[in-house]
Amino acid sequence: VAEQRASVLRGAMDRFLIDHSNKIGRETLTLRVLVERPSFIDEADYQAELQSADDIVDPWGNEFMLEYPGRDGKDFSIISYGADGQPGGEGEAADIVVP
Repeated sequence: VAEQRASVLRGAMDRFLIDHSNKIGRETLTLRVLVERPSFIDEADYQAELQSADDIVDPWGNEFMLEYPGRDGKDFSIISYGADGQPGGEGEAADIVVP
């Protein structure tokens, strides 16, 4: 489930960046831009990619993370730190990364 959600977030962030990449400093960008209009984007130019803030939360109740630069040579990665909410771990505590 977490990998599927992370993949959905990856697609939503790709769409956001296509529409707004000329207006942002990526180093300060978070996944919240997918559900809340950031101040650097005019209201008329913004449409939320996701329906609610719940859409950026992993199955363990933690927000997914956006990492720049991404892993495996990608522009960005979407990460869940698993059940324990900490980097690393095994089993349910293992990181889930969608590059």
